[in-house]
Amino acid sequence: MADDDIRQLAEQLNRETTAPGDATYLRRGVVTAFDRSTNSYTITIGGTSIVGVPALNSVYAMVNDPVDVLFDGPAPRILGVIGVANGLPDTNSYVTAYASNGVTVANGGVSGWQRVPMSFSDGNSALWSAANNWYTVPSNGLYAVNARVRLGDSQPASTNFALGVDVGDAPDESRTIWNSIPSSGSFRRVHSIFSMMQRFTAGQQLRATMFMDGAAIAIYARSLSIVKLGQ
Repeated sequence: MADDDIRQLAEQLNRETTAPGDATYLRRGVVTAFDRSTNSYTITIGGTSIVGVPALNSVYAMVNDPVDVLFDGPAPRILGVIGVANGLPDTNSYVTAYASNGVTVANGGVSGWQRVPMSFSDGNSALWSAANNWYTVPSNGLYAVNARVRLGDSQPASTNFALGVDVGDAPDESRTIWNSIPSSGSFRRVHSIFSMMQRFTAGQQLRATMFMDGAAIAIYARSLSIVKLGQ
């Protein structure tokens, strides 16, 4: 990277800090390459690629890791990578959908997997389809997904059922949890929770789905929460 490019980038980043003119300041970047021969990184910050950024202290970062880069300002000088950034969930990717009204999920032996109807509750509403009850993945990355449902009281005893996450198809065993309604008891109240972390690609559509094995079952409170954890 040419000195003029570094100077221009440093000056831009310095203007973006909360206290321009500080002796040193940090900017968040992403590792795109590592050169073992020089023990240096290629870091992308704000769409600009910086080659040959040294590692300060005993930093060890992998490609796609977010890192904190130390700058010396207002002089246009990049000091180096000081550590792997503490990754925080991408709040722009967060959605929770919820519903508490009673609905009946059809017998899976007749109707197969059934989507779990719910409405947008919190987060980025642009990512939620009310018509299809699905979440559209905004960008490639690692996501946390949590689905939960409470069955109606006194549903058919000993009925097995599955709760899972549909990604455009019937979920496989890696995206489902099976449960069973007790064979006895006055209320037979059942609450099922399924959580997972998985990489998805932009445009994939996720929704909660259930399979009732042998009987139609009433459900009440249910939710689906999704957030991107990182790259």
